Amino acid sequence: MKFNFLQKQTSRREMLRDSATLAGSAFLAHFLPATLPRASAAGYAQQALSPAELLASMRAKFNAVPMETQKLADNVTMFDGPGGAVVVLNGPDGKFVVDTFVAPAWPRLKEALDGLGNAPLKYVIDTHWHFRPYR
Repeated sequence: MKFNFLQKQTSRREMLRDSATLAGSAFLAHFLPATLPRASAAGYAQQALSPAELLASMRAKFNAVPMETQKLADNVTMFDGPGGAVVVLNGPDGKFVVDTFVAPAWPRLKEALDGLGNAPLKYVIDTHWHFRPYR
């Protein structure tokens, strides 16, 4: 038996793809009801959710996470909510945003950003990605 896979060079693309697959699987496992595997194993008849119902359920869970606001300085605000923290530098030329929560929470974040003043949203820096539960 040969174990050539230990000697094979892995490309960055393959590592990113495999990492995304692993992270996405872990993320989805978090949202599956804990009773689902037990119910299946016990032989209970469990009605499967349609893709639209599952998507609506995931969005509802994201939107149930409260969003807290903390002023860090006169022109720097942090929002803590679904998907982590968002920091906003609000200057006369516009808003500079670092991270953006998860996609279903965008309307709430946009409303909070608009509440900081009339300056336009100029720049967004995303330091990491989130699974996007939409198409």
